[in-house]
Amino acid sequence: MALPFPKSVRLRSSGDFPRVLTGGPSRRDDRLRVTARANGLPHSRLGLAIGRRAGNAVHRNRLKRLVREAFRLNRKDLPEGYDLVVSAQAGDWTQAQISESLVRLVREAARP
Repeated sequence: MALPFPKSVRLRSSGDFPRVLTGGPSRRDDRLRVTARANGLPHSRLGLAIGRRAGNAVHRNRLKRLVREAFRLNRKDLPEGYDLVVSAQAGDWTQAQISESLVRLVREAARP
C-alpha cells in the first residue's frame, strides 16, 4: 500500500522556507539537520533543502526520496502542527538511519 504525500503536507511557497529557517529551532546529527516552526495547522508539512554539498544529482535525489519516505512512514510518530525544513548531509545512509534521525530530531526541535 502506497502512503500518500499530498501537496497539503509539503512546503511549497518560497516564503515558507525563510520563515521556518529564521524563526524555528534546529537540531542536527551526522545525517540530517531539522528546523521546525509551529504552523497552526492540524498537520505537519515537510520541505527539503538538499544542497550540492550532499553529492551529485543522483545522490541528492536519493537523499530526497529517503527523507520523504521517512516522513511518510513516521508521520504518526512526529509531532503535529509543525513546518519542517530538512537538510541531509553527504553520506550513504540507509532508510532506517534516516528514519531514526528524522523522528529524533523533529521531536527535539519541536520541544517547547
